[in-house]
Amino acid sequence: MTKPNYSAWQLDAGDFPRQADLADQLKFLLKFAVLAPSGHNTQPWNFSISGDAISLWVNRERSLAGSDPHRRQLMMAFGCLIENLVIATSHCGMEARIDYFPDNKEPDLVAAITVTGGDTRGNDGDLVSAIPLRHTNRGKYLDRPLPERFLEKIKKYAAGDIAVSVVTDEAKKHRIADIVNDAQIEIMDRPEFREELSHFIKSSFTKEHTGMPGFALEIPAIISLFASQLIRRVNLSRKSRKKDDALLKQHTPGGFIIISSRKNDRLDWLAAGRTFEKIWLTAT
Repeated sequence: MTKPNYSAWQLDAGDFPRQADLADQLKFLLKFAVLAPSGHNTQPWNFSISGDAISLWVNRERSLAGSDPHRRQLMMAFGCLIENLVIATSHCGMEARIDYFPDNKEPDLVAAITVTGGDTRGNDGDLVSAIPLRHTNRGKYLDRPLPERFLEKIKKYAAGDIAVSVVTDEAKKHRIADIVNDAQIEIMDRPEFREELSHFIKSSFTKEHTGMPGFALEIPAIISLFASQLIRRVNLSRKSRKKDDALLKQHTPGGFIIISSRKNDRLDWLAAGRTFEKIWLTAT
């Protein structure tokens, strides 16, 4: 039996309520949106519905002020959420028009999305079925290269100021792995970062709807009961460096997919998040 905190993944686009009023249809589409990834799985968003429009708001209580003060990761998470919403809307034969940051006086209002249509059925060959199947974990990757067809497809997701690159050269992969793991150790050296992170590390038996359960982090069930306290006190990334190196250097046969943007602003962060989610769903 699925735990209540995991029931959100029991979702089927075929249940779209075509005969219901628009408000109920929009609420159904948001069920796909909220399955987007976010930093520490904080799910830092609120929604409001007015007529044919959905407004997306930052939930400040779930914003990572310590580790993400400029909201870069948060905006990428909102990009993932928007991509899920657009995919689900299109699948259900509707159209989403996005207005980013529509009110300069409301810094927490990320987007207003107007949804129209609903009389036709979308393409069953799109990515909507992958949304409830996409999960995040820290385990080893499958020991096989990524298909060329997949790699060629995701390169086409580059658009505007967003570029998609694939790195398979072993020397370059090792250099990237060193940069990633050095950065992880450096950020985990900060007590304020570990303190913030500790609030979102949950036991494998958690009933909460936010945060990361121990099993998703490959933490044994018993140890997961104490993981939050351990992270608060110790930089575990220093102790797991060899394992982290092995994961990225030896157990990542497909290489690295790099998403880059021309500018370093919130619009490009949103665009990078949308591209990230589309790649991830395609991989799923």
